[in-house]
Amino acid sequence: MNYLAHMYLSCSDEDLIIGNMLVDMMNIKRLRELPEQYHKGFELHRLIDRYTDDHPMVKEATQKLRDHHRKYAPVVIDIFYDYVLSLEWERYSGEDIQEFCNGIYEVIKKHLHNLPEDIVIRLNKMIASNFLMTCSSPEAIRGVFDIIDGRARFTNSFSLATDDLLEDYEYYRDNFFKFFPDMIAQAGNYCELC
Repeated sequence: MNYLAHMYLSCSDEDLIIGNMLVDMMNIKRLRELPEQYHKGFELHRLIDRYTDDHPMVKEATQKLRDHHRKYAPVVIDIFYDYVLSLEWERYSGEDIQEFCNGIYEVIKKHLHNLPEDIVIRLNKMIASNFLMTCSSPEAIRGVFDIIDGRARFTNSFSLATDDLLEDYEYYRDNFFKFFPDMIAQAGNYCELC
């Protein structure tokens, strides 16, 4: 799952939102130095990643992409799923998607004083670019895959990924529909325990 899904699955809890957001931005040592209030969000992020990777529908979709994307297939699926979520947002939320994103940005701004300066700078840039909507259109997804391609250490086919999605969108949408309710339930159970 990518940023939009991770934020959606944070149960509207500010500390979970911040902790969930930061896991992919900082190493474990730096995360442990952050205020204790965010640590449950770290665990939520890892639960979401593990559950996603182990779910049969995700494995099926990942397998479908193996020929083109090999070991990067799970990365491609994460982006695809955020795209589907952004297009099918009304199925999962009664709130306007941009209003949801703006609410998350306000939460992040409210907690910046607790974060290291380099992360504050990075988050401010992300907010300015409306980063939660970076997977909401084919053009935006192409841009995301171009960025990932620039960072990848190995030969990849990220240039084909957007076309793979668009050529078989109904499959990935239906696959997501079968997976995401299970993920919502898992995240909801976790949030109830916090």
